[in-house]
Amino acid sequence: MEFSPELLAVIVGFLMPPLLSLLKNPRWPGQLKLVMVGAVSIGVGTLGVIIDGSLDLNSLEWENLETILTAGAIAFAGATTTYKLWFQNVQLNATLEETTLPVIGNIGPGTG
Repeated sequence: MEFSPELLAVIVGFLMPPLLSLLKNPRWPGQLKLVMVGAVSIGVGTLGVIIDGSLDLNSLEWENLETILTAGAIAFAGATTTYKLWFQNVQLNATLEETTLPVIGNIGPGTG
């Protein structure tokens, strides 16, 4: 079975909420959290294209960017849906959000 970047994005997108909760700082404004989730999603899209083998770094064509953005959007949608439906109100989410990683915890407004 071959994994397309989009299929990989669906699978990883549904698994992203615990990682995202660990990376987010609960004191960050919503916009900063959204940017962080978007950046991780684009990273997942890029990883999917690399694993698929369809990323040609010698020829950065629109097709590569389109595939990366499509896979990133799919990962974002999967992560957001999973978070809202199954992960937002569980104790594990609250615990992970309160866990501050040393480097990431001091980034952004409200970290005084």
